[in-house]
Amino acid sequence: MIPFSKEDEHVAKLAISLSLACGFNSKMAGLIGDAAALHDCGKVKVPEYIINKPGRLSLDEMEIMKTHTIWGAYILSELREELRMIAVNIVAFHHEKWDGSGYWGYRGGVIPYYCQIVSICDMYVALTANRPYKEPWPPSEAMEYIKSNAGKTFCPKLVRTFLGCYQLQFAQVFNLSQRDPLTEKSQSFIMESVEVKQLKIQDERMSIP
Repeated sequence: MIPFSKEDEHVAKLAISLSLACGFNSKMAGLIGDAAALHDCGKVKVPEYIINKPGRLSLDEMEIMKTHTIWGAYILSELREELRMIAVNIVAFHHEKWDGSGYWGYRGGVIPYYCQIVSICDMYVALTANRPYKEPWPPSEAMEYIKSNAGKTFCPKLVRTFLGCYQLQFAQVFNLSQRDPLTEKSQSFIMESVEVKQLKIQDERMSIP
């Protein structure tokens, strides 16, 4: 089955909240959250020594890491139709940057807006998480980093919306002990709609079509 971590769940919850703030209706926000929970599923095809490397990746290792977006799109191509396009786009585009300096060079409005939403949420969670190569950043520093990358990594308008959402409601999303309506709704979207347990990953030796 396709696994997702607590960090993936955090990304999904933030993506739902930010999607609603950007004007998506609740159904679409839920689909974006479903897909966001699986945005890094392609990493099951990346060797663990690269995933867990404590230092900077070499150029060759980085090229291997980039393939997790391709693998993820391939794996999620088996999703139910309603979710498939959104999920495949999110795993394929979530490392693209507003200025075109991301994995595959897509820029600006070419990147689907809901993919940009997941990208900024993923960045916040990654910065504030403990990783083999870094200590977790304080939330305030993570927000300053995102703010400083408006117009470079992220769409300036989306950054403004993200900052506004953080002030209003993101803090409660991360309080996992508080069973607020947003948390309950997010968990329902992730656990019921995605049907993670029914998705089987192909043999490790298969090649990318």
